[in-house]
Amino acid sequence: MSDQSIELKSPKLGYIPIRQFLIIGSILGILYAVSFISAEYTPTIVSYTFAALTFLFNACLFYGALKNNGIALGCCQKVLRFSMVLLRVAFFFMPALAASFVSSDYDKELKFSDATNYKIKELLVDILGLRPMQAFVDFVRKHGGSDATARQKFEQGVVFGGMWVVALIVYTSLFYVEYVIIKRLRKFITARKGMYEHQILP
Repeated sequence: MSDQSIELKSPKLGYIPIRQFLIIGSILGILYAVSFISAEYTPTIVSYTFAALTFLFNACLFYGALKNNGIALGCCQKVLRFSMVLLRVAFFFMPALAASFVSSDYDKELKFSDATNYKIKELLVDILGLRPMQAFVDFVRKHGGSDATARQKFEQGVVFGGMWVVALIVYTSLFYVEYVIIKRLRKFITARKGMYEHQILP
């Protein structure tokens, strides 16, 4: 009997029950996806796609955690695994690309209007959740002045590239933690299902 009670004990993240944690987190993710469309900038096909994918993932996670559905949770695990692969690939070129983009002032050469540039920047910042980082970048560029020297541009590029490194590490770590949490809940669901089937057998 003691073995059964141990197996049936709901998994926790420290003192926080994993199932409730995933339910609350998925609800927040759904609200984020809905609010993303109602942002100040004009929604584009990219923003609609991102919001739709975010909504579907969190809706699937909510259903899986609420109903203890291993199939839905397994789909979420696959999405997280694919996302971590993309982040690892991005780690090899995005920091260097971002640093070069800032230090070379290439954004000033783009053939977009100021309004379009602002919308693109706001969209990327909201998608990646880099609002505090963008504020810091604006501060660095303002500190460098409108006619920044080569050294100042180099320093700005190094700072921005380093922040991309930190952001990618943080996002990958968060996805990995969520992946492990879902995996633990799936193991609990499988163990409980196996125990119930064993109890039904004559």
